[in-house]
Amino acid sequence: MKFWAMGAVHLAVIAVLTALTLVGGLAWFLALGLKRRLLAFILIYAGLTASAFVAAPLVGREAVPCWGGPLRAKMIYCAMNRSYVTPELAEVLEDLAVAMEESYPGTVTLMLDGGFPFTTLPLLPRLNHDDGEKANQARCAPSASALT
Repeated sequence: MKFWAMGAVHLAVIAVLTALTLVGGLAWFLALGLKRRLLAFILIYAGLTASAFVAAPLVGREAVPCWGGPLRAKMIYCAMNRSYVTPELAEVLEDLAVAMEESYPGTVTLMLDGGFPFTTLPLLPRLNHDDGEKANQARCAPSASALT
């Protein structure tokens, strides 16, 4: 493939990964120059995701847990760095989940999209999810086996 066409493909991949995951575009860009690109991408992405988890509280965001407890974020959204909310919203969501679990024992409250860890870039397709003050809740499941 011609050089300019490959460049356009890589730019498109970077744009899509950035829009979906925030750090994915940077991870792909950094992996481009390496021989084992896919492995490098996965390792760089994991490192950037861990860094985002550590840096998020510095800008007033925290991650909703991905497992355990009555409130959890869906795993795919955790992997895509889309489960960050303000501490105030995290407290409201936790209170709601605890109340649901007390009313209906064994209930797990799932959160879908929250926000990115440290930017006002909106989540696609939810363009109003740009400040960590909004979250989508999927459903309440009677047990962890219903989460799949």
